Amino acid sequence: MDIEQIIKAKLQEIEEKCNVKVLYAIESGSRAWGFASKDSDYDVRFIYARKTEDYLKLEKTRDVIEYELTDIYDINGWDVKKFLTLLHDSNPVIFEWAQSPIVYKTSSSWEKISAIINDFAIFKKLIHHYLSMAKHNYHDFFKTEEVIYKKYLYVLRPILCCQWILEKKSVPPILFDDLVSALFPKELQSSLDKLLEMKKASSEKTKGKRFSDLDLFIEENFAKTIEQGFAMLDAIINKGDVKVLSGEDTFKLNDTFGFPVDLTKEILAEKGIEFFGRPLHGSKTELHIGTGCYGVPRAGFGICVQDETAVFLASHRPKA
Repeated sequence: MDIEQIIKAKLQEIEEKCNVKVLYAIESGSRAWGFASKDSDYDVRFIYARKTEDYLKLEKTRDVIEYELTDIYDINGWDVKKFLTLLHDSNPVIFEWAQSPIVYKTSSSWEKISAIINDFAIFKKLIHHYLSMAKHNYHDFFKTEEVIYKKYLYVLRPILCCQWILEKKSVPPILFDDLVSALFPKELQSSLDKLLEMKKASSEKTKGKRFSDLDLFIEENFAKTIEQGFAMLDAIINKGDVKVLSGEDTFKLNDTFGFPVDLTKEILAEKGIEFFGRPLHGSKTELHIGTGCYGVPRAGFGICVQDETAVFLASHRPKA
């Protein structure tokens, strides 16, 4: 059997041994992102539903199945109830799973869920997730003249994901190639192509000399400015007596740090702080926008047991 057949057989084993139904199963990580090394393992993730009576019990049932962890396979899944809870909290992993180009199993229940997933996207949370990922990998692994190839991509990809959210105001695509073609500077393409070629041809832990032009892109183009924008906004909010964000501060956040106005509004709305728009034509004139909920519309959801195995979302939108 080939790898795909082996994985599908393992999913069937999980259903039989754990008495569950797999609603959706995909590949995550580097293989789904499009830059796997020759020895990359298979990160299989799945969503499952238990029998109806399991959701009606008073005692808590474990909501994770960790089936296999070897050098070749990393297979684990979440109960659909856990999945829906994390979706409601706009967990960034959810949006990547939903877009995986490598699908091992799907179902009609999953189709109902996937149709409304992007309604739960909170861009602030997604940006924080990708920014933290980039910062962690950059600060931990870029301290020497040689860097593990995959760590470059583990910094570049989340940076581009943040840029996608800020510029396009939508959930970023999972494929690295899609992010690159839309956002990556053409003058750096040859260095990136060389990096990708070396990464795909080598092992996961292979190191190489750093790319000075890619380092400059990481340091100057995004990480410092957006990170400083968050820090500045947090400092303003944490003063404790702020009722209104001035037009001058709004302009500085947007013009100096590239901090998007929509994201500023969303964060301020959560804190009950009024928002004043960016000064018009660089003047001191302040345009009052007002307060309110500026987040992405959220759909409510409930878990509906349709039969012994099918669990799906019942969605609705709050009235305006």
